Amino acid sequence: MPKLAWMPFGAGHRSCIGGSLALSEARTVLATLVQSFQLELALASAGPSGIHNEDGSLDVHYVFTIVTYPKGLTIRVKKLA
Repeated sequence: MPKLAWMPFGAGHRSCIGGSLALSEARTVLATLVQSFQLELALASAGPSGIHNEDGSLDVHYVFTIVTYPKGLTIRVKKLA
């Protein structure tokens, strides 16, 4: 991927005014989710997103905008007791 190809909030004097707030909120949401749910990498053959498993977990397919995982990852989400 070319350098600076993905810049979600722009750069320089015309960058997004809410970029810092958005990143701060994302960290807060992630920290809250990690405390309440167990997240684990599911097998690629686990099926489409939104599949409820017998153990009560949910498989979520998410496409990250990074070169390492161009087709996305499937994450298994299970609520902690």
